[in-house]
Amino acid sequence: MDVVLGANGNIGSYVVNELRMVKGGDPIRAVSKTGKFITFVRSYSVKGVKANALDLNSLQTAVKGASTIYHCIGRPYAKYSELRLIMDNVIQAATKEGPHTKVVYADVVHMYGRESTLKGPLTETMPHRAQGPKGKLRAELAEKLLQAHKEGRLQATIGRGSDYFGPGKMYNSFLNTYVFEKLGCSEIRLFGNLDKVHSFTFIPDFARALVTLGKSEKAFGQVWHIPHICSFTLRKTVESILKFDSTYELHVPPEFWDNEPSPIPPIRNMAKTQISPEYQEFLYQWEHDWQVDSTKFTQAFSFSSTPFLKAVEETCEYYYLAGGEELPKYEDTGKII
Repeated sequence: MDVVLGANGNIGSYVVNELRMVKGGDPIRAVSKTGKFITFVRSYSVKGVKANALDLNSLQTAVKGASTIYHCIGRPYAKYSELRLIMDNVIQAATKEGPHTKVVYADVVHMYGRESTLKGPLTETMPHRAQGPKGKLRAELAEKLLQAHKEGRLQATIGRGSDYFGPGKMYNSFLNTYVFEKLGCSEIRLFGNLDKVHSFTFIPDFARALVTLGKSEKAFGQVWHIPHICSFTLRKTVESILKFDSTYELHVPPEFWDNEPSPIPPIRNMAKTQISPEYQEFLYQWEHDWQVDSTKFTQAFSFSSTPFLKAVEETCEYYYLAGGEELPKYEDTGKII
């Protein structure tokens, strides 16, 4: 059985749907704090279960019988410290299921730190040099999970992605928050150096890559950088989205637009005082080139990322048709444990 933790979150919801499309795949248990999960097509092979990952007994019950656990739980920056207990509980719960239980961890790249950023594209072998508490915590979590693998307590693999975007209301997504949600506004306000390169991940690709890792024996015991959809300057990335959006309404049904193509809004600087204090630790990622090298992954697996403009189109479509609100999806609630 495949168990997805954080099944109603940014990444977990897409992992559930990727698993659903695996031909002859295992039954799927979608675990979340509410017992609800998001799916794009009704599937009776998915069972929703309510559990609290901060409670070991609750989590152990939720993963009982799992062959593969997809750990996709994230926390807002203000509650980042909870990730430590969650990882401890995931490791203990997986260990209880036996040494052949697989854990696929959806990770980020905050642990490398500013010093590694200045040395060029980030690779899986770079040391963890983060100086801030959140970056150090991310390093600690990954090291704990890999240590459990080395000790033979479980089988672990880690997929790391850079900043992601895509259809949906996504917290902690730079492009969704500051660009896609502002489409149609008179201006776009951003922080950082717009002329530095920045890698972005399309979230459906992130989920597809995690499932690829979970279904491949050679993936375990290693860290993998998820393929990134683009590594342009931030200015080029944002301007490409705005240019696409200005003509997008010509390609959608007439009832969704009335006017000529929209003018492209100007991009202006955002004062650092407008940025959440909880995020200040990561501002260096936007002041220098932030490139993530996924060569290891692309050489090991047959995987094609979604073309950038196709990803932009799918995300724009979400905001046009949903008006920034969640499109109706089926939500199944299972038993409380």
